[in-house]
Amino acid sequence: KANTELAEQVYQRTTRLRGSAAFSQGRFEDLAKELARARAELARTEALLAVARAGVARAEYEVDNAKVLAPFHGVVLARDADPGAYVSVGAPVVRILDDRHLEIEADVPTEIVAALKPGTEVAAVLDDGTLGTATVRAAVPSESPSTRTRPVRFSVDVEGSDKPLAAGQTVTVNAPVGPPRAALSVAKDALVQQAGGWIVYVAEDGKAAPRGVTIGAAVEDRFEVSGALRDGDIVVIRGNERLRPGQAIAFEPPAVASVESGSAQAPSTGSVSN
Repeated sequence: KANTELAEQVYQRTTRLRGSAAFSQGRFEDLAKELARARAELARTEALLAVARAGVARAEYEVDNAKVLAPFHGVVLARDADPGAYVSVGAPVVRILDDRHLEIEADVPTEIVAALKPGTEVAAVLDDGTLGTATVRAAVPSESPSTRTRPVRFSVDVEGSDKPLAAGQTVTVNAPVGPPRAALSVAKDALVQQAGGWIVYVAEDGKAAPRGVTIGAAVEDRFEVSGALRDGDIVVIRGNERLRPGQAIAFEPPAVASVESGSAQAPSTGSVSN
């Protein structure tokens, strides 16, 4: 660029000498050619500079893309590429497990999937007995024709486990069989089977009164019942197999109860549970 500016200055000075005795036509033509050569050299050099800048930009792009950053924190499970190997766009490099945000995928019977709306919370039990909460994230609309189940995905919050969670670990999900509803339930030990069906003994005016019931769904160590029971009735859960209708009983709710001629203890109060 400096050479071009110098050639431009000499050419202009010679041009101003036109018509004087000091002007030489041959010298003027030589300077014009020299100026043209300098301008051509400047243009060539600027082109080379543009190529070099493009090379720098390409190198910077390759350096930036040579660092493969995971979109989340996790643990590398497998490497799919070796150092120095050519990797095309979209090709796998590593497989990473996000161990901070694991989820449960459970195959749920089709007939109860409708009760698992997004946001529904259910109990999740690990194989070591640790209890956690699983929240429905999505029900996948894909059914297995052999098992008639559909995959349901849960986000999980488990604290207090002695061992860290791992992909493929067994988890038991207690899925509801239907929408929540109020139901009367009694302890399973309160139920007595007779020829005509199931009964429970209720403490009524200090005596054992049999009540016929129909058993419904099991809820942990209790059974849903319907029949001649009311919420809050005191039912016998020990020694009830030897009780007779109208037999006098005594109890001190809710700690200990006693039965004459028997050993009925620890009466249980029927309660409404979901």
